[in-house]
Amino acid sequence: MNTYQDPANLGELNQRLRAMKIQASLTPSSLKLLFTNATTETEAGRGRIMRALRRAECATSRDSLGALRFLTDQVAGAVREAGEERPHRAAEPAAPAPSPGPRHNNVAQFSRPVRQGNREPQPEQGPDMANDPDDDAAADPEMGRSGASTPGTHRLQVKAFGKKAALCVESDVTRRDAPTVRFELATMISDKNYDWKNKLVIQLTQDEIIEAAAVLFGFAPKVEFRNHGDDAKFLSLEMQPGGLLVRAGNKNANSIRILPVGVGRTTAMAALLVAQLDKALFGAGCYGALIPLLHRVAGTMMTNASRGRAAANGGN
Repeated sequence: MNTYQDPANLGELNQRLRAMKIQASLTPSSLKLLFTNATTETEAGRGRIMRALRRAECATSRDSLGALRFLTDQVAGAVREAGEERPHRAAEPAAPAPSPGPRHNNVAQFSRPVRQGNREPQPEQGPDMANDPDDDAAADPEMGRSGASTPGTHRLQVKAFGKKAALCVESDVTRRDAPTVRFELATMISDKNYDWKNKLVIQLTQDEIIEAAAVLFGFAPKVEFRNHGDDAKFLSLEMQPGGLLVRAGNKNANSIRILPVGVGRTTAMAALLVAQLDKALFGAGCYGALIPLLHRVAGTMMTNASRGRAAANGGN
């Protein structure tokens, strides 16, 4: 009886990735980025990567294809961000049927498919793999980095920059491998220079991404998510005549970041959320049902709840 074991060292990890047709050679630098970028509020990045590797190697697992795509995206980003050779998957397993919907990469091309350049990953301990890797990056002039973006990356991003803060909304998966998005906000420390080292990161739950999409499509006026993580992070999205107002912070009084987002970036953000929701909600977009669902179910329930609160508070 064979017992699964995590890779004992970096060389074995590379060998097992190549066995899955992920053509990459991770180095200690890109390994550190891999684990750092995969970290969420509730789980260390190393654990997420090892779990995805285990599922991808198990051909009988129903999550094997999703785990394989997750690994491919994460390794690709880490290698690019480290300035190393770009990996690729040599042979993608044929899907049962082509999706009639639009290619998700169109959304990524609307934005720069890159992660923040000023990232300073923290080392993570692990047996024979103390140096860990992850995600994507081609450089952002606004981030003070140089480099060329890669249009074909699978990680979708939309970025917005303001006078006091900057925002990166990025496709992600939950610890249960459910498609979602994460909001990253940083304060400006000088002209076009943002403090990404101390950024605020909020990953939306499966329910929250639906409510966020309803607001971005104008089906509900506002939503606020609270109590994320040990430091009680919050995120507020409010539609206004000129675009979207994003407000986020935590329990510390000086942590609040406020950023108005214009029409163009708001539209791109809405498209990103729909791309993730289409995968999370059983491909409903392929049947033209996703937007009506957001409108008639989420939007209606959120609007009625808002009216109920206003009435309870003595409003109209």
